[in-house]
Amino acid sequence: MSKKTLLWLCLGAVAVAAQLPIGASSPPATMDGKAAFEQMKSLAGTWEGTAPAMEGHPAAPVEVRYAVTSGGNAVAETLFAGTPHEMLSVYTLRGDDLVLTHFCASGHHPEMKLDRTASKDGDLDFVFTRALNFDPATDEHIHGAHFTLKDGRLTHVWSSYKGGKPSPDKLMVALTRAGG
Repeated sequence: MSKKTLLWLCLGAVAVAAQLPIGASSPPATMDGKAAFEQMKSLAGTWEGTAPAMEGHPAAPVEVRYAVTSGGNAVAETLFAGTPHEMLSVYTLRGDDLVLTHFCASGHHPEMKLDRTASKDGDLDFVFTRALNFDPATDEHIHGAHFTLKDGRLTHVWSSYKGGKPSPDKLMVALTRAGG
């Protein structure tokens, strides 16, 4: 083996090792996108909770509906159904990635992808991937979502960006399955 080949092998090993946490012998576990999609499918039905007071609006009851559609290839989530703030989020698989497209009442359509490293069973974290119909550097928009399903309760936390920076505004809704 030449010195040049040996050098490249050593550099490659250092690069791989540098990506691992100190003391780790293998890469961190990642959430399988298909397993996360099955978790989203398990939400099918109606969920109820209370939306917090925000922007001059008092706290109010909220209903979120999940429907498995398109032959089981999509999950449609309807938030604030029947109100002027009704919004739709659609969850689909793109290869092995779970993708969320949020159709906001503002007309913006942010797309997010499951962060497979930050997510685990019952705890799904979505990160912004692209802007559809808006400029993320200037327009306020939903930039991330976190869902926790634990003990029959579902919690949504939607984070936003304003002026290209994280906004302190977050929408957190705690839900329980209707009739359950």
